[in-house]
Amino acid sequence: MINIQDAPIQIANDLTQTQPGKALDARQGEMLDAKISAMGNLQGTNYLMVYGVGTPTENAAELQAAYDIAKTMPRYWGTLIFDNNYIVSKGATFFCDDIGGYLLVTSDITDTDVLSANQDKMLVITEAQAKSVRTTVIVVPGEYTSGTPFNVDTEGIDIVSLTGNEDVLLDGINVTANVVFIKGIDCGDNAFNVDNSLDLLICDTCKGGDYSFSAQDLAGTYNICTGRAYSFSAMDWSANISHCSIGSGGLSCAGAIGFIQYCKSVDTLFPSVPGARITYCINGDGSAATNF
Repeated sequence: MINIQDAPIQIANDLTQTQPGKALDARQGEMLDAKISAMGNLQGTNYLMVYGVGTPTENAAELQAAYDIAKTMPRYWGTLIFDNNYIVSKGATFFCDDIGGYLLVTSDITDTDVLSANQDKMLVITEAQAKSVRTTVIVVPGEYTSGTPFNVDTEGIDIVSLTGNEDVLLDGINVTANVVFIKGIDCGDNAFNVDNSLDLLICDTCKGGDYSFSAQDLAGTYNICTGRAYSFSAMDWSANISHCSIGSGGLSCAGAIGFIQYCKSVDTLFPSVPGARITYCINGDGSAATNF
């Protein structure tokens, strides 16, 4: 009998023989499919699982469906307008411009009345409390490809690989939402695109093709990420990156206030990034990079 609470750990143990970035073979897929059938759909108050036991196209559809469901679950919603109608589940949080504060939803809210008519179902909380409310989409290693990039467009929904390795394969990704944690995504030759000024975005153990992790105003935190040519580039830069691998021509920047540490550049000399704090970085020839 499978304990539902232990199921993610048990599934991860089943995958210990797989190589990062590789989809399940037929035997592993059958084993996982059998366990899924035995325990039903694994989902909790703040998480849900994507199993990826179908074709790459079917897996991509499953991931998208799970992400759409996550949008209805308890999470940080960003800014909501008091005079508008929303369907918000109990446990969700949001920022309200009208009162200049953060609120917790204590009972389900329907769109029958505007938000301000449901103030008896809200509790004032701190910013830190509000932004800590997240729903996580846990993705089993495999190929989730249908020919188009996956869009991360909703705050408060994290997407993580079950194993934590770069083994969730996508046709690229477009991240436009802030307050998001992404771990274990491999975009192959496709770009890992991020929008401007995403200061609360955290990307961990992710890979992208040319021009990945780049924006006009690059912000956020990037840890153990790999980008190919012209990656980690921006006009303005407040991002913090560590333990990352930077492709040829990367780190192009007019000025920065973030830090770069424990990174390695493919280029012979580490790019000059005016204003950035560069520490413990390595040039392509193995020499220590100069701190600017």
